[in-house]
Amino acid sequence: MSTVSVNLRMDSEIKNQLEDFCKDVGLSMSAVFTIYAKKIIAENKIPFEITGSKPNKETLNAFEEAKDIVAHPEKYKKYSSAQEMIEDVLGNV
Repeated sequence: MSTVSVNLRMDSEIKNQLEDFCKDVGLSMSAVFTIYAKKIIAENKIPFEITGSKPNKETLNAFEEAKDIVAHPEKYKKYSSAQEMIEDVLGNV
């Protein structure tokens, strides 16, 4: 199989970080891109999820609260049923 050259443009810092990674794992950048291309072809898709948005501040705060609940469950009220929670939050409506 013959080989061809492919030119890519990327941020120089990303390139430097990629080169460091490649050295760490003992692969050339060419090998890494070839592996990536073969994975795309084999799966007929980009082999990871691409999303266009980051979690907003409210979601990030919810993540932090969830971590705190797991780490310190004694700080939070517990309910034996959803109805009990609703009545506590809304009162007896």
